[in-house]
Amino acid sequence: MSKMSFAAQTNGWELLAATVLKHAEELPGTAAYRADLVKALEDARQSRSEHLQLRSETLQAAQRMREAIVRGEDAERRLRRLLQAIHGATDSKLLRYGIQPHRERRRPTDEAEVPEAAAPDAPGEPAAGEAEASEAPPAPKPRGRRSRR
Repeated sequence: MSKMSFAAQTNGWELLAATVLKHAEELPGTAAYRADLVKALEDARQSRSEHLQLRSETLQAAQRMREAIVRGEDAERRLRRLLQAIHGATDSKLLRYGIQPHRERRRPTDEAEVPEAAAPDAPGEPAAGEAEASEAPPAPKPRGRRSRR
């Protein structure tokens, strides 16, 4: 296949066919070849026209599809929110519709879970590791969202 543009190639074919026709009396035996070239030129132009038409229709169909998807996503989002409003955001009935119910978050406790230290070896002496722990600053409280009341 040539690296010429479609227009340049078909214009060249048209010019060649017209020139051969103009000098047909000087070129015996070229009529059948010229007829083949003219037929190929007509077919190529017709196919090009169909191709451009189909390409345009494809682009339009793709645009309509994208618009339909956007509308569908919006409708889906609104319907899911409505179902959550009807049943409540934490209701297990939402699972019927493929919606994960919201689970309540566990609130962290203020008391840090500290394993019980071993009993002191001697009265008045701290157990092993206890003296180091008492010198360390207290652990910061976890930050989280405040509850809305």
